[in-house]
Amino acid sequence: MSFITILIIVFILFLLFFLFLLIVSFSSNKNQDQEKGEEEYERLRKEAYGEDAYNEEKKFESQVKINMNAVELEKKGKIEEAIKLYEQVIKNNFIGNGPYDRLAIIYRRKKQYDEEIRVLEKAIWVFKNVVSDVRPDKEPKLKNFQERLNKAILLKEKEGEK
Repeated sequence: MSFITILIIVFILFLLFFLFLLIVSFSSNKNQDQEKGEEEYERLRKEAYGEDAYNEEKKFESQVKINMNAVELEKKGKIEEAIKLYEQVIKNNFIGNGPYDRLAIIYRRKKQYDEEIRVLEKAIWVFKNVVSDVRPDKEPKLKNFQERLNKAILLKEKEGEK
């Protein structure tokens, strides 16, 4: 092998090593830039919404995640674990109907009418007192919860007659 061939091979290896360092450096900088961007985004959101509204939004996002985990547990047949998560979410006056609906259904299937009634009463209270009046589905949801509550009360009364 000639000296020039060896020199070319060394040069190519040097270029490949340099290219590798550039890629690693770029990847590292990209992750750092992404983290800085996310931090800046959160700072701007906090600034735009105000501290209280920002905290409420973060609380809502957390509750949504817990609710989604409960849905997954329920799909896997882990009903008792799902109940615990749904109960955790409604304890915090969650403004979505999902956990109230799911708990009411679960308790109805288990013929735990007192629990079903409690959950539906909580849903009605939340939708009357916490959910925004500008929400277009507020009234239909309230009506649905009230109808389900009435039916649960009737079922409880029938169960008591036995």
